[in-house]
Amino acid sequence: MAQSLKVNALIALLAGFFVGCALLHAAGGMEPVSMAARPMQLANPRLRLQPEYTRAQNMQLVQASRRSEELAVTKREMMAAAAAAAVATSRVAEAEPGVTILDRDAQIFKEPYSPSVTKPIEEAEVLSVQKKWGEGIVEIGKLVGKPTEYTAKAQSVIDTLYGYKTGPVLFKPTKAAEKPFRLDTKAALSYFVSGNTAFPEDKGFALKPWTGVRFENNGVLLEGTTALAQGNYFFTDTDGKETKVEYTFGYFRDSEGQLRINLHHSSLPFKPA
Repeated sequence: MAQSLKVNALIALLAGFFVGCALLHAAGGMEPVSMAARPMQLANPRLRLQPEYTRAQNMQLVQASRRSEELAVTKREMMAAAAAAAVATSRVAEAEPGVTILDRDAQIFKEPYSPSVTKPIEEAEVLSVQKKWGEGIVEIGKLVGKPTEYTAKAQSVIDTLYGYKTGPVLFKPTKAAEKPFRLDTKAALSYFVSGNTAFPEDKGFALKPWTGVRFENNGVLLEGTTALAQGNYFFTDTDGKETKVEYTFGYFRDSEGQLRINLHHSSLPFKPA
């Protein structure tokens, strides 16, 4: 009788053990594992490492996704920059046709400056030529009413101060519209004293007459045997009124050592509307 009670107690103990295990597995959200399957689970570590392996894969996928997004952003930025550059290039291409250089009818001259002339031009020489030019304009005006004499005087001023004997002079006088550029002696003479039917617009600038000429140099460039001067000169008429004119003169030293004008641009100051 006592032995039977011991057997029943052992059976009840084992049954309680298995029931307790089942309850524990159910509470953890896991399916009950039989005693036969447990050794296999413990013997195979991959079954326990599976969650860590899955997390590593997920992390790699996240990192790859981020890199893909970064590459996509970079690609979009590069495309935007390329588009902006294309627009800028297009604008430049559209602007270029608006800049044209008509050089077909230009007269190209190579001034035969004497290679033996090496003495640099000094400022005092430039000022001296300017003084002589102003005096020449005044002297021409004093001969108004004497065509032969003022024409001869004007020719003398041109021959003495301008470089037409050496080659063409780039002369753009103040009051010339129909034929504004006077590249030879006859054209220059007509501007100063008129009388040439080829230049009907000329009234004779020096025949105003002017009683005085005052130079105000804004700048003088001395470059060896050539020089440039820029500024304002003022012409005084018989009433004492001054007319302000802007100028640019170019000078060179000829084979005889004399300074001569090879560029003369003159214009009235701009007046805003």
